[in-house]
Amino acid sequence: MQNQKIADNIYNFYHKAEQPNHRYKSWEWCYVYFHNNKESLRAARGNLPDLALLHLGFYLASWGMFRGSTVLLQKDFKIYADLLDELLDEKYDVLWCWNNDDISSKNRDVFITTLLQAVSVVKNILEKISNGRLCSDTLATKILLGVYGCVPAYDDFVKKQLRQLNIPKTVNKKSLNALFDFYYKNREIFSKKLPLTNYPDVMYPIMKKIDMALFVIEKD
Repeated sequence: MQNQKIADNIYNFYHKAEQPNHRYKSWEWCYVYFHNNKESLRAARGNLPDLALLHLGFYLASWGMFRGSTVLLQKDFKIYADLLDELLDEKYDVLWCWNNDDISSKNRDVFITTLLQAVSVVKNILEKISNGRLCSDTLATKILLGVYGCVPAYDDFVKKQLRQLNIPKTVNKKSLNALFDFYYKNREIFSKKLPLTNYPDVMYPIMKKIDMALFVIEKD
């Protein structure tokens, strides 16, 4: 994928997000809410406000996670309580990617190890709640992208681009290391600051811009 193609994909996505009330904004609302309120939410673990659960639920619904084949369709918004109680733990702090946070500033091995632990935790909690129904990489990564901005969502559109880049389509150490390499190879493009449309003082984090670069819909 050439630099110009990466930039075009990012800005094509961004220009849609600039439209009033576009669904692409729902990620922004979710992401900023959890970052700005993380300390008060941590203090409320075990009794999280409904607003936190609804923010995550609406973002996931607007990004296709309430389709009939998902684990969420038959559940109400309270399903996210145990999940967020766990994800708000300080042991996941390395995953916070905020305001164009350059992921090169993080310890790659620690970041990837923690991210894979978080993916596993998300899957285990949702599978337990849904009586063993499997949680996909797509759902797990969309949740972590919404809360932390720390990983592209491994949906069908992104995985198609990963295949073309010879990056594994499964969320694992090899795939995540390859995403870091993809970032470094194209660092000049990904490091350009891009403000959120809802919060102009906040920049899109690197991993979300990678998601935007890979989220290519041929006809939208």
